[in-house]
Amino acid sequence: MPSATAAANQVIRADVQAISEELGQVLAPLAGATLLVTGGSGFLCSYLLETIAWLNETVWDDPCRVISLDNLRTGAASRVAHLAGRPEFRFVNHDVSEPLHLGEPMQWIVHGAGIASPAFYRQYPLETVDVNVAGTRRML
Repeated sequence: MPSATAAANQVIRADVQAISEELGQVLAPLAGATLLVTGGSGFLCSYLLETIAWLNETVWDDPCRVISLDNLRTGAASRVAHLAGRPEFRFVNHDVSEPLHLGEPMQWIVHGAGIASPAFYRQYPLETVDVNVAGTRRML
């Protein structure tokens, strides 16, 4: 019997393949571009990173370069740890409510950082507002 992690990975791979088949044309402008993803270790954005990795491997000749930001307050580094060795992925531990200077242009930004869990946003109400308001402004 496969472990729970292996079973989850199989489900994620199947989901990513289905997402890629459905949205491959919509995501095509990302090929060859640099994409900044905030909250990259969160549930939704980790799926985006998986999808980009799949498209880089199987569809695009010119891979999308990804810079993923996360302060890991509520995200799980384990969701994307296996992508860390890939040359087109860069991970930066950063709080988006703080200034950021990467020293390179981004063609696309997906701002997925946020405190979505009621248990966390009740505990961190001001930080939640900062991520949503100041984080958006800083990333732009």
